[in-house]
Amino acid sequence: KLKDDNDRWYFFRFYDPRVAQDYFKWMAGDKSRVAKWFGINQGEALIQSIIIEAKQGAEFISFLPQHCAQLNQQAPIQLSAIELNWMQQSRWIATKNAIYQDLNLELSAEPYALTELNRDLIETWCEEALTLGYTTERAVYDFAFNHILAHHFDLNLSEVDQYLAAKEDADLEKAKELHQILLNAIKTYRLNQKEK
Repeated sequence: KLKDDNDRWYFFRFYDPRVAQDYFKWMAGDKSRVAKWFGINQGEALIQSIIIEAKQGAEFISFLPQHCAQLNQQAPIQLSAIELNWMQQSRWIATKNAIYQDLNLELSAEPYALTELNRDLIETWCEEALTLGYTTERAVYDFAFNHILAHHFDLNLSEVDQYLAAKEDADLEKAKELHQILLNAIKTYRLNQKEK
């Protein structure tokens, strides 16, 4: 557990490879943080290296403190606003990557058989979902899923998005309703295509 600048406590899973790889790479350029993490005083490091699992155990990454003679631990480790913001952004990027990969798997299979999903569009829909109040990963996934299908059928969901954004339902309920509205629109679209 670590405190932030405002004395609020956080559980910091620095030992989790999904966090550690990015965190320690990011931290390497900040001498005061390096000194704190490696316990450096008068050029001597309490910790010689931090070794982190990579590629699901197939490899490891070792982080060593650089230029120890110039570093001194000044205060206990705290989470600054910069770190918290960076971790939040890092987690959001990882979430968008996971959503993209999962959508590729689901939508390339039957009955959809969509290929070559546009990563930029999916990222845009993930960002839009966040601005419209979809905060859970599942709801963001569902939002992007529905927008991919709408895009495939050349359907515009902007009015539906605004309608749902005004509702006070939970994000998963909104995503479910969005999906039902989309299915009805696709059914209507297919009926119109048959009539032509």
